[in-house]
Amino acid sequence: MADKKQLKLKVRTDFIDEIYEYRGKWDVASKCGLKIVKKPERHIVIASELYDENPGTSVNSWNCQLAENVCTERGLDPEKLVFIEHTPDKGSKLENYRETFDRVIFQWDGKKFSDPDWEPITRNEVEALIGRPQ
Repeated sequence: MADKKQLKLKVRTDFIDEIYEYRGKWDVASKCGLKIVKKPERHIVIASELYDENPGTSVNSWNCQLAENVCTERGLDPEKLVFIEHTPDKGSKLENYRETFDRVIFQWDGKKFSDPDWEPITRNEVEALIGRPQ
């Protein structure tokens, strides 16, 4: 796990505890910011886009596989998973570079995630989910 001070990212890092490396589409080396909050009733994973720091597949394009990998590698229960895609603010005037959060609801067949559906949520809702004071 990388120390937050060593991350040196160009994006806001308050929802990133570590850089997670994965193999994306066509087995391309990829990475995202990752925060995991494990509670008895749910396992919350926040996967953050890293923009220029990610040489490969985006979180949005690889969310099913990413959720499966994180659950397997970190011992999370897929039935309790709350997967959140975080797109940090990039400091641009363009709308598509503003901060967003989406809860991704998957179908789980006992082995694989599929059919992602995105539900926009607010920063305050994310903070309430992870138990951070608002």
